[in-house]
Amino acid sequence: MFWEWSLLTILSILSIFLFVKMYYFKSITKIQLQRALGNVDILSEELTKLRNELKVLKQRNSKHRQETDRLNGKIKALESRIDALL
Repeated sequence: MFWEWSLLTILSILSIFLFVKMYYFKSITKIQLQRALGNVDILSEELTKLRNELKVLKQRNSKHRQETDRLNGKIKALESRIDALL
């Protein structure tokens, strides 16, 4: 009788321990997964910001290039006028 009771008690305690351990690790895994997905969201936002900044820089570069071409054209026109005067 004692052995049956002790075996039943040990099995009950072991099953409760395994049950608690399973849900504990399941919750830890869930938290870690949420953190990882949160980091992915942050990285996606940063990547989007960098892409937007790159677009702005390309537009600015294009405007500066057009302005440079326009000014080079003026310089050439002025040089030709100076050559005509000499």
